[in-house]
Amino acid sequence: GPDAPGAVELTQRLEALGATVRVVACDVADRAQLQGVLEDVDQLVGVIHAAGVLDDGVLEGLSAERV
Repeated sequence: GPDAPGAVELTQRLEALGATVRVVACDVADRAQLQGVLEDVDQLVGVIHAAGVLDDGVLEGLSAERV
């Protein structure tokens, strides 16, 4: 969403390249939330789904919970 670290800077960089950018936070597993976002879009060219947490490491150093 717009409060994510780097969202403002990324939006500015993309807009400088000519893109129209709208950053929203939405739980895509919530059909009503997603429908609300999509209904508010005039023209959709692309979606970047950037949710996730990276917790990688060397396989030998991972616990069963991390694997």
